[in-house]
Formats: sequence, C-alpha cells, structure tokens
Amino acid sequence: DETGNVSYRVRMGWMQIQSQDAEDFAEEARSRGSARKSPPRVRVLKRGAKVMISKATVNPIENEVKIELDKRSTGSHHAVRLKFRDSSYGVTEVKRLFGIAFAARETELKGAVQTANLELGMSIETVIGLLGKPEASIIIGDKTVLTYPNLKLIFTGGTLLDVQ
Repeated sequence: DETGNVSYRVRMGWMQIQSQDAEDFAEEARSRGSARKSPPRVRVLKRGAKVMISKATVNPIENEVKIELDKRSTGSHHAVRLKFRDSSYGVTEVKRLFGIAFAARETELKGAVQTANLELGMSIETVIGLLGKPEASIIIGDKTVLTYPNLKLIFTGGTLLDVQ
C-alpha cells in the first residue's frame, strides 16, 4: 500500500490466505494446502528479490495491475497484484509500488509515500482524493478547515485558499 506495507495473498479454490508477514503467510498456505489432493508448493518472494517481468495486464474495473514474473527469475509461476484506491494511476505509480514490494532494505522505502502536489483553488474533494481522509474537518459558514498531521488546509467556498 502507499505506506510501504506489503500484503501476501493467495486463493486456493474457495479459501483465501492473507498476511503482511512472508513467513506466516507461507506457513499458513502450506498448512491449509496440505489437505488438498495435490498440495501446493509455496514459495514467497521476499523484499529485495531480483525478478524479471514477463507480462503486465491492467484490470480497470478492479483498479488493479497484475504483473506476472518470469519463471526463470523465480523458479515457478508468481504474480504481483497492485491495487489502487481509484482509477487515477499510471506507469509512474505502478513502478513506485513495485519498488516498494521488492525493496531490498527498509532504507529504500524512506520517502516511498507519494508526495501530493496541492494547488490553491483545488476543491475539497480533489484534496481529500490526494491526501485521504483528514484527521478533522471544521466547517464555519463558508469556511472549511481540514487538518492532517502537521498540515492545516483552509477552504473558502469549497476551494483551497491557504495551506499552513
């Protein structure tokens, strides 16, 4: 996600497993899959894994990009799915999230959170779309104040007037 958290997820028939810890995920998948007729081989690609992309597809309905990894670099079939909050993503955002998923060290993640470019005159809806839900929203007549950590945004008539 945009904060650098990576979720490991798999569907095996009707069952879905998800975790933010690679080892916990692999153990759970092995455990649940062991009862199947042909148990799955579970391999987890950890941060820093060197991979080659063989195919990328976009699912605009799900706001998702699926990246299939080349078997020569992983040893078996793997896919990475990048989910987005809305449909306003492009190649730059896909590269950024892929870099988060495969960053070798935590230090590579510093500054990974997307920088929002605000401009005076933006609507409240546009700003919330860029920054997410504010900590607080204060409305006094025609004036609206949205607060975020270390940031206060002042709107008049629904448009951004000042940033503090």
